[in-house]
Amino acid sequence: MKSKLIGEVKDLIKKKYFAYFEKGGGKGYRYYHAVRVADNALRYVNKFNISLDKDVLVISCLLHDIGKTVMSSNTEITYDSPIEEHCVKGSQQAENILTRLNASSKLINHVKEIILNHHDLDSELVEIKILQNADDLDEFGMLNVWRILSYSFQTDRSPQDSCHYWFSVYETMQSKIASNFSIPFFKEMALKRVENCNYFFTSFSKELNSND
Repeated sequence: MKSKLIGEVKDLIKKKYFAYFEKGGGKGYRYYHAVRVADNALRYVNKFNISLDKDVLVISCLLHDIGKTVMSSNTEITYDSPIEEHCVKGSQQAENILTRLNASSKLINHVKEIILNHHDLDSELVEIKILQNADDLDEFGMLNVWRILSYSFQTDRSPQDSCHYWFSVYETMQSKIASNFSIPFFKEMALKRVENCNYFFTSFSKELNSND
């Protein structure tokens, strides 16, 4: 792997994302999300010896949400625009970033294609399927606990409100696992994570109501 180029991409997105605040995440959350997506995608590829260009996959994972910085305000990442728009903007931003970093045109074009289509559930491109699964995985488990509680702190919701919110979406989260994950490796991890999250909020709710 071209560790120098990957390191340069990481440094660049870290500076860019830490300029933004995100409700339900905090400052720089999108950077850590991108790194986790890349790490989990690479973990899958290495575990099952998947044959592909790892540099392309990792860089695509790191840059997959970069379009959100273009669509948001100067200080906060928001979700008001259509998903397709951040894919288009992200593909353009990835080209600009990788051109500045002197990446090859072949790598740039491959990364652009992946980012442009990373929400296309009908895509047969293996890198896109891996990115989709690794991206969705980050929505589940104790990471989601942090996002729910963080959002509560930022919007003056009570601890009880946070628990009620979780219990209202728990079944939906289980359904999303069944429908969103096309790779068993990621689906199994998501199932484990969602139960960890449910255990947390169940225990938290019992303590809040003096039922523990």
